[in-house]
Amino acid sequence: MRGYELGAKLLVVTGGDPHTGRVGVVENTFTDDDGDPVYAVRFCGDRDNFPHHLGYYLRDEVEPAPREQD
Repeated sequence: MRGYELGAKLLVVTGGDPHTGRVGVVENTFTDDDGDPVYAVRFCGDRDNFPHHLGYYLRDEVEPAPREQD
């Protein structure tokens, strides 16, 4: 199964995560002990109030972000 590339925009779809429903950017990838890909996804906060956040997700916890309408 092909994974997501660095810089890809992903939507978090797993339940119970503080970033569920948010779009972030793949900053790094690695494999877990079972050889499954793990994606380090960076979320940008409001630059005046919140810092950047990083979350770690398995393949089934994220999906490609919907393309923005022109």
